Amino acid sequence: MEINSVLDFEGVTEIPNGFDFTPFYDDGIHPDFRPLDSETISHFKNKDYRLISGNTSIFGATGTNRYYTHELSDSFIESKYNDIFLYILKVREMFDFSFNLYHDYKDKYTLIDKISEQSKNYINNHFNFFIYIEYTWEGVFDVKYFHQLYFYLRKNNIRPDKVIFCTNTQNINELHVNFLLDFPKKQTIKFTHFNQCMLGKVPDTIDHSNGKNTVVTEDFLLKNPVRPKKALILNRRLRIHRLLLMSLLSYDNLINQTLSSFDMNMTIDDFENVRAVLLRIRDKNQIELSDIDVENIAIGFEKLKKEKKRTLDYDDLEEVIGLGYETKEIYEQTYFSVVTETLFVDKEKFVSEKTFKPILHFHPFIILGSAYTLKYLQSYGFKTFNKWWDESYDSMENNTERFFAVYKILIDLLKKSDKELQLMLSEMTEILKHNNNLLKSFVGSKVGDIVSEQIFKIAKNNDITEDIRLF
Repeated sequence: MEINSVLDFEGVTEIPNGFDFTPFYDDGIHPDFRPLDSETISHFKNKDYRLISGNTSIFGATGTNRYYTHELSDSFIESKYNDIFLYILKVREMFDFSFNLYHDYKDKYTLIDKISEQSKNYINNHFNFFIYIEYTWEGVFDVKYFHQLYFYLRKNNIRPDKVIFCTNTQNINELHVNFLLDFPKKQTIKFTHFNQCMLGKVPDTIDHSNGKNTVVTEDFLLKNPVRPKKALILNRRLRIHRLLLMSLLSYDNLINQTLSSFDMNMTIDDFENVRAVLLRIRDKNQIELSDIDVENIAIGFEKLKKEKKRTLDYDDLEEVIGLGYETKEIYEQTYFSVVTETLFVDKEKFVSEKTFKPILHFHPFIILGSAYTLKYLQSYGFKTFNKWWDESYDSMENNTERFFAVYKILIDLLKKSDKELQLMLSEMTEILKHNNNLLKSFVGSKVGDIVSEQIFKIAKNNDITEDIRLF
């Protein structure tokens, strides 16, 4: 049994499926056309378009065979009845760009609109031929995404049950089932989960190609020196849970016991009237704040506004992305990390590369993120720290309870002496080494073999409530 990837176009370099050639209709294409080089990207921007498709799929690491549509025939596909054929579509950046939900550009087509008629025929008429759509960097999956998928599949006469959609949203099947309760379908898309963010951090343990990546060594862990600060808290975009955390630390005069980063120009909401925003959050039942909480957070927020910005290893937080940008010194100067994940109050569950940064650096961590994040990590074999603090916060579905439980752990740890924190790290050494080694092991054939095995299960599975993750 083998997986065969299928492409519509053959070129000097790989031309991804779903590529929109519209910006070139009037200008023509050079013989050495390369779809994703800087010249092409500039051409799209000059024409006021966006690239909607990409060609770096997780199946590049699985050793799949590759065929072009013009090489295939019905009889050939039928002869390979034990194999699976995947017509791979890769969302280039954001779902909104690739599925016509972002209207500041001239794009009128989606990835699905650009599937060749021959491929559509194979998809609909062969039990072992599927569309595989990959969107594995972001965790948000709005209900409108389901609507767009089903609409454009119907528009293009493609059976939804012949589509495998892979996303980084952990609870994607739960969200899909809830969608179908309101909008029933005779045939349904097969959704699966793959944490590209976790595997994307693995190369950072060894890749220093940007000339800046540095990671903490095991030798440093064993030396276990006194650190000048206690907690490391990295923030980029100040989502509401991050802002609440930093404002409370500021109010409680504890922020200087941490190494932390923030930029008040990178808030998600309009915080001109912070009290009004906090009350709105309370009214929406996102985080239930008491009047005292609102006042304390507002006071701390004003102190942050006066400081405006605090940076550590990189001054321009806008340019810092999830992969690369690792600096060992900030971990060597602190005892533990508070990971302020991307999502907290959202219905989606998502673990980004932020959670795996401390693992790279032999750092214990508390996570301010979705419920069951620790349980998710444990399902991969990672070990956490319930011997040293109460990790029941992980199972608290109530956002308010989870937020203040994490804050209490942080306060308790900040009260500890250097000697106590050194002893704690010494006791954690084997767990920290285990987690670091486990993450480094997620490479090559170990991942590829599991992905290949899982895709066969997903293709055969018609139970939309069953979670089958690719890895």
